[in-house]
Amino acid sequence: MRLRIRRAYLPSKENPLKISRARWVRPVAFAAVALFAVGCGASQADGKGGDDSIAAKVGDVVITNAELDEEVRKKDAKAFQAYYDTRKRVLDQMITERVIDAEATRRGISQSLLQAEIKGAATPVTDAEVQAFYAQNQSQMGGRTLEQTSPQIVQHLTNQRTSTVMSDFVTDLKKEAGVQIMLDAPRTEVKIAANDPRKGAEGAPITLIEFSDFQ
Repeated sequence: MRLRIRRAYLPSKENPLKISRARWVRPVAFAAVALFAVGCGASQADGKGGDDSIAAKVGDVVITNAELDEEVRKKDAKAFQAYYDTRKRVLDQMITERVIDAEATRRGISQSLLQAEIKGAATPVTDAEVQAFYAQNQSQMGGRTLEQTSPQIVQHLTNQRTSTVMSDFVTDLKKEAGVQIMLDAPRTEVKIAANDPRKGAEGAPITLIEFSDFQ
């Protein structure tokens, strides 16, 4: 097994233009590569955000949702990450609905009409594009001819194009609305042993942990 050494250079807090070297700590023999940002501050998403709402009571002893989240994070990190991913996806959907609704209200039209107008701005799919797509994917067409698959190809390319147009439009609306997302991703605290190999200055503002197993 061969271990790979990397270095990271980060702006220092005192002077953003001054580059300081981040420390690397390398535990041995892990099957996957992962990076964890350590010391960036706790958040509500990692169960340390101070959620004092009550999840359960055992006699007079209270178990808060923050304590519950912390235990889930420790005992089932994958489930906790999946929960965060779901919240992030739904939050993004809610933000999208809000900015579209605000823009539709500003224009004095319904959301559905606004979306239809935006999608209608996508350029039509040409015959040349259909032919090019068919030629590139002919092996996956199951022996069907260009004429037989053209309607499906046109629909597929149209969906891609309208999706891109709508995504760009929503991105612009979010920028104009000054959208800010405070939902933090779960963080994993990694204990660093005194004898772990490391690179960089002790005073680096961020410590990056690398788990690696290279053949």
